[in-house]
Amino acid sequence: MVLINIKMDEDISSQPKKVHFLDLFGRQNHDPTNITGFYNQFRNLVITNLKKKGDIIMWQNNEILLEDEKLSPTFEELILAVVLGLIDPNLPVLVRSNYCHLMGKSTSLMDYRTDILAKVPTFLVRIEDNLPPKRDEDPLSR
Repeated sequence: MVLINIKMDEDISSQPKKVHFLDLFGRQNHDPTNITGFYNQFRNLVITNLKKKGDIIMWQNNEILLEDEKLSPTFEELILAVVLGLIDPNLPVLVRSNYCHLMGKSTSLMDYRTDILAKVPTFLVRIEDNLPPKRDEDPLSR
C-alpha cells in the first residue's frame, strides 16, 4: 500500500503534509482501461487522511485519539460507492440493479468489488447508450 504525502514549503513547516481530504474530489478517471487503478488511488488518498493516535479532533470537543484510525468494512464499501459515483453519477444505480439482490447478512458490496470494477466499462456503455438498468443473469460470469 502506497501512501501519498505532499511536502509543504520549508517556510511553513518542515513536516510532510497529508493530501487534504477535499483533494479526493479533484481526482478524475481519465483512463477507462484502469478503473482498478483509479479505485486504488482514491482508497490510498483516504488512507493517507486517516487520523493517528494523539491527533486532536476539535469538532468532537477536542477529543484525543487513543489509537490510530483504521478502515472499517463499512468505510471500505463507502470508498467503493464514492469511486463509482465519481466515475459516473449514474454508475451506482447500475451496480445496485446488478448486485443488490446478491447481498445479504454475509455478503456485501466489497465481496463483488473485483467483478464490479471489471464491469465498469460495460456499465458505462449502457449509460452512454441511455439503456435502462438491467440485472445481469449472473454478474460473476464473463
